[in-house]
Formats: sequence, C-alpha cells, structure tokens
Amino acid sequence: LGFNSAEVEADEFVVVQGIVDLARIADEWVEILGFKTNRIRAGEARQAAAGYEPQIQLYAAALHAIYRRPVRSAALHFLATGETVPILGR
Repeated sequence: LGFNSAEVEADEFVVVQGIVDLARIADEWVEILGFKTNRIRAGEARQAAAGYEPQIQLYAAALHAIYRRPVRSAALHFLATGETVPILGR
C-alpha cells in the first residue's frame, strides 16, 4: 500500500501516521470521508483521488483492526469543486 514491501527488511518495523478527517462508526460498520483542498478544476477529482488511494486503504485497514467492523465505504470530498469520489464500497 503505497510502498514496495520488497524494499522493507523482514525484521524492520514500519510506522505509518495519519489523521482520518471523518469516520462514522456504527454498530456494524465504519464509513470514512476525507476532505481535500487541492486546487483542481471540475472533472479532475477522480484523477486527483487516485493518488490518495493508498492513504485511504491504510485508514480503512487501521479502522477495521481497531473497531473490528468492516469499512462499508470510503470517499474523498474535494472542496474546490464540491465533488465526492468513492474509493471503497458503495
């Protein structure tokens, strides 16, 4: 997810740090929404979102492990255009 695991030694410990903008934790599932301030034009959100996919995948894996619930959906909302791009689910 975002790095080549072949480049990491087997005994090496990797730490990833991040902050989820919005996580909705329900009894049976989790939803994630990230807000992005990129200066993009209408129609560019999907392409811009592709670069954040590893970040969202890591957030989903972390929240799944912490809350022991499936991540039902994850999306990115681009403030410049008002577009929301689904990354996982829905």
